[in-house]
Amino acid sequence: MLRMLIVDDERVTREALYTLVDWQELGIEDVELCKNGAEAFDRMLDDYPDIILTDIKMPGLSGLDLIARAHAARMNTVFIVLSGYAEFEFAKEAMHYGVRHYLLKPVSREQLQSVMQEVCAECLSRIAAEGSQTGTTPPTGDLVRVIKTYVRDNLSDSSLSLKKLSEETLFMNPDYVSKLFRKKTGERFSAYVSRKRIEMAKALLRGNPDVLVQDVAEQTGFGNDVQYFFRMFKKATGYTPSEYIRL
Repeated sequence: MLRMLIVDDERVTREALYTLVDWQELGIEDVELCKNGAEAFDRMLDDYPDIILTDIKMPGLSGLDLIARAHAARMNTVFIVLSGYAEFEFAKEAMHYGVRHYLLKPVSREQLQSVMQEVCAECLSRIAAEGSQTGTTPPTGDLVRVIKTYVRDNLSDSSLSLKKLSEETLFMNPDYVSKLFRKKTGERFSAYVSRKRIEMAKALLRGNPDVLVQDVAEQTGFGNDVQYFFRMFKKATGYTPSEYIRL
């Protein structure tokens, strides 16, 4: 069974999309709604959805930003772009990242059903080809320490994700790693990574009036997305990075 995110900053739109087709009939077991790209990206870090149906123009992290981040993290997520904007530049940039499905609002039930059938068949075929991962599972305490050490050593990597860690370093099933980490720590992987990045940013900013906020964003894994760094930092601390430096 497949997992899917619907991402749109308009509540009415995302809820309407959710009710437009029978997802379980298509083989989609879990559908979650996200109100913006930043929320969707956090969900991606934990749940590595198979499919994301996303709007393009959203405040903060746009649909294209979300696609770029997934591409950088080498995720296998299939994106379907849904937008009220017919400008070819949006479609061209999305295609640069391998997106093949670009739908214009308002989308009909028949259009969405047709695209979803194709995408679901593609995902199920890939999953069947990959097969299940096997291997020796280390003790859970050791595994959590390995995960935390990996995060500490790779905080500056904007492509850091649970899927990448699980498959390329631990050689384990990401779903198992996600559930185990949350069970043992009481914290989602994405929340842990965000907390550690903010802690690192605070240490870099503290008492250093000459530091460039853009450099701090890059060193803590936010890449060149300074606006996203600003939002996350203020959400966590109550201050902008510039305000925090002056404390």
